Amino acid sequence: MVVDAVAQHSLSGEAETEPIVACEMLHLPELEYFELLEEIGRGWMGVVYRARQQSLQRDVAVKIVLRGAQASADEQARFQAEVAAAVQLDHPHIVPVYEVGTHEGWQYFGMKLIEGQTLAQSVNRGPLPENDASRLVMQLARAIEYDHGRA
Repeated sequence: MVVDAVAQHSLSGEAETEPIVACEMLHLPELEYFELLEEIGRGWMGVVYRARQQSLQRDVAVKIVLRGAQASADEQARFQAEVAAAVQLDHPHIVPVYEVGTHEGWQYFGMKLIEGQTLAQSVNRGPLPENDASRLVMQLARAIEYDHGRA
């Protein structure tokens, strides 16, 4: 889940200039429990939207397979593996998953919406103060240690 925070940037650290797949929110089907509001992140396999969970009247993040119903069997399997791993995690520095589903061929999962800027946005503004950088690295290390300790 940590990688998703910076997934829209290439390994060189520069922003990708072209989307991997043209996938506009207007063309997505309405998910049965969520109203998609705006795109907040995009990686090589998925798109994350700010969404309204209608049943509980709360804003959440919803991740959807980038190519939706046209996703390859491999892409669908990778997404399912990500979901299966994510729902097993319960840690204060790992975003919790609320709901998993498929609607009209679109696989998705809803998770807690974390407000604020991404790590990439923060780093692009310049170096973090030492205390902030150390705290962030410690939080990431603890989350990764927790995840790897479960394997």
